[in-house]
Amino acid sequence: MVSNYKEFITESIIYNLIAEAKIEYMNKFKDILLQMKSEVAKELLDIIGKDVDITLNYIDITDKDDTLSFYPSKTKFKYKITDRGHTYPSFEKLFTASGLTHKDVHTLPNGTIGKIVKIFDEEELKSISGTEYRNTKIAHFISDDGQHSFIATEGLEKLPSTRKQESRVGRIAIKLLQSVNKKLTDKQIEEFVNEFKSKIAILNDKFKLFELVNGEMISYWYDEKRYDRSKLGTLHSSCMRYTKCQKYFGIYISNTEACKLLILKIIEKDGSELIIPVMIIVKADKLNEIQQSYLHRVVYNLFNKRFIVNKQPKLPIEKPWWKFWN
Repeated sequence: MVSNYKEFITESIIYNLIAEAKIEYMNKFKDILLQMKSEVAKELLDIIGKDVDITLNYIDITDKDDTLSFYPSKTKFKYKITDRGHTYPSFEKLFTASGLTHKDVHTLPNGTIGKIVKIFDEEELKSISGTEYRNTKIAHFISDDGQHSFIATEGLEKLPSTRKQESRVGRIAIKLLQSVNKKLTDKQIEEFVNEFKSKIAILNDKFKLFELVNGEMISYWYDEKRYDRSKLGTLHSSCMRYTKCQKYFGIYISNTEACKLLILKIIEKDGSELIIPVMIIVKADKLNEIQQSYLHRVVYNLFNKRFIVNKQPKLPIEKPWWKFWN
């Protein structure tokens, strides 16, 4: 009874929300839909940007394979700086375009909370600076105490003003498509849900592709001809990535107990293996919180860009291992 009542309440919330405004999906959910063959997935993608009265906003995947999360469309967001390293403290042309001077702009500490007044996309950044900024969006951030900062969106975290709701993926799909007069059969919903769950399962399995190698395998995988094309990871700009540098790896190869390379294997469509080279790490006496946070952030960020994830990967690294050089 309690379970049924909770489902009734959630369904009522969904119905009331859909009766009021529009729809928007979070990137992870949208990317899942784009990978799917289901007609239902295509119908859900077609809703984006249409002038329909739906209020289920910010729909996202969760840590359950059959559940989605959502916020009411009227939810207001604040933002928190999570990585001040993404700040642009000397982008004078961007400051001028925003009506500010260098003296008005600050590099604010992690944990600072505020709002975004504008996000500059790649096209706007190129127009302002004359330089190409690939895969970059820079936010004009104003802290709660009025300080201005310009920071890439990767360095910010959304803080919603309302609690996130959850419901079954099939139920949300039905309600969304009903709002635009699309009727679904039980078979269509079943096939959609099954395919959705299989996509989530595949993503979760990719965490198993992390591997910590040592000895000769360090020089083998460090060679750039074995890197995937994403240019993610921290070693793509390393001066040691070239085949001609293989002769310099003796110190790493001979110290099998003290030196290792963390890699993320990518299985290509033809079955061949390439990697994202994450970092060289060596044995240390201890791993402090800042170091541990950095290591997990590097891996989580590259994983979010290469795949779709919504949880922190468990790495094959335990204390006392730590990053040495990249």
